[in-house]
Amino acid sequence: MSTNFLSGILALIFALTSFCGGVAGSGTDHPVTTEIGVALDGDLSALTGSIGSVQSPDAVGAVTKLLSALTIRLSADASVGQMQVKLNGSPVASLSVQKLEDGWAAVSDLFPSTKLTVKNESLAAAIPAEGISLSALSSLNPEALAGVVAAHVTPVLETLKAKLGEPETGSFTVGGVEYTQKIPVSLTTKEALDLVLTAVKDILSDETVSGLVSQFGQDLSPESVENALEELRSKDESELPVLSAATYKNEAGDTATEILLEKDGEGINFLATVSGNKATVTLDALGQLNAVVVIDGENSQYQWDISAVSGGTAMGINGSLKVQGEVSDLEAVLSMPAGETPLQLKIKAHSTWEAPAFEASEGLKELALEDLQKDEEAGAAFNTEITQSLMTLLMKVSQEFPELMTLMAPPSPQVEEAPAEEAPAA
Repeated sequence: MSTNFLSGILALIFALTSFCGGVAGSGTDHPVTTEIGVALDGDLSALTGSIGSVQSPDAVGAVTKLLSALTIRLSADASVGQMQVKLNGSPVASLSVQKLEDGWAAVSDLFPSTKLTVKNESLAAAIPAEGISLSALSSLNPEALAGVVAAHVTPVLETLKAKLGEPETGSFTVGGVEYTQKIPVSLTTKEALDLVLTAVKDILSDETVSGLVSQFGQDLSPESVENALEELRSKDESELPVLSAATYKNEAGDTATEILLEKDGEGINFLATVSGNKATVTLDALGQLNAVVVIDGENSQYQWDISAVSGGTAMGINGSLKVQGEVSDLEAVLSMPAGETPLQLKIKAHSTWEAPAFEASEGLKELALEDLQKDEEAGAAFNTEITQSLMTLLMKVSQEFPELMTLMAPPSPQVEEAPAEEAPAA
């Protein structure tokens, strides 16, 4: 059967089972259902080219229209996952998976007469996670990981607390806010980096995460961090940027923590402020990276605005996330320079605690992936079923977006006319 078809189906099944695993490992006791929509806006000239027989402006317009009408609905709990594709709010394709004792079962309108079963080891072998062991990923416990990080970060915080100097009273303006008390931190750059790298090495060495970390090779290993530590300890303090840090307070209870790293007129400025239930983090790194993150605890709202310059090109992403009980809404905009106005990719996601359903109909023939790979006749029948379903899906899309079908049409052959014969001389 078509390896591409089977690989595509397995990739979708893997994505859904991973989503279920994420929900199961998140520590929550409720399902998650999320609808995601995207749209392109701005000057689309950067996407020009030629598609089919129609010039790029028509191609980009058709793709933009399709993206704006497309919605992906993902739903999962610990044992059931569902993905649904909608066009203009109407479902056009779906896939559901259900956890079994030793694998997963999948049903879809792409193979409407079949219930496909896949063993865990077969799925792991078919869809390698970029060289990362699926078993290592699935065995990672987020709560245990948080415990490991907390255990090794706590000593760092205790050391920093011991480095606090005597409070100074006066008037201090930081980030446009007046503070009445300043507590300097007596810490050198070398000491700070040593603390951080030692904590990172200890976290990577912990057996809770060592199995997963080993999948990344030597670039992310306790040994590589130890080498960085040795190199750091061999340096003179004068070779490193100058560190200055302090915390601030005022009578209203507002606090601020400012950290500055500077060398040769360039540096990094980090500022974190807390006022009531609102926290703001600001970062300016060498003029190449600027970030502002705002956490509004009272209204359960998060906002971010991040911009970066790479190779002279500026890009940015801003957005917000608002959580109200069982409902959360995310909006994000990715901007990049393109023509006269920035090209923007807009993303919206709406999440609830709605539970998924495994849409298995009675009378489906059960087929194991392992049998599909061995039985040519069964594989050919499965391939035919998917092909017919894809053609039906294509017809639905063509009815909604006829201009997109025009782009997919092959160019008309150019017929050259034969030169006219000259009349014989009289």
